[in-house]
Amino acid sequence: MDRLFDEEISVIWAEYYRRRARKDSRILLSALVNIIKGQCLIVADRRGGDYSKLLQSTLHQYEIPTDQFWEIEESASVK
Repeated sequence: MDRLFDEEISVIWAEYYRRRARKDSRILLSALVNIIKGQCLIVADRRGGDYSKLLQSTLHQYEIPTDQFWEIEESASVK
């Protein structure tokens, strides 16, 4: 499997967020949320950085609106 690049994550997020009412889209978006959060936790732990700032920076890098990210994260944790 090839590695995803930042630009691809942006495109995938935008495409599937538009279709977030569909179960398969919600599953994919929830997986991306967990991957991004996990990635930020690992990097913050290794570098001793601020997780919140790193997460915001990562979302900006991936062109994922913060409100959309937390909407998906919250809807995944409710179930």
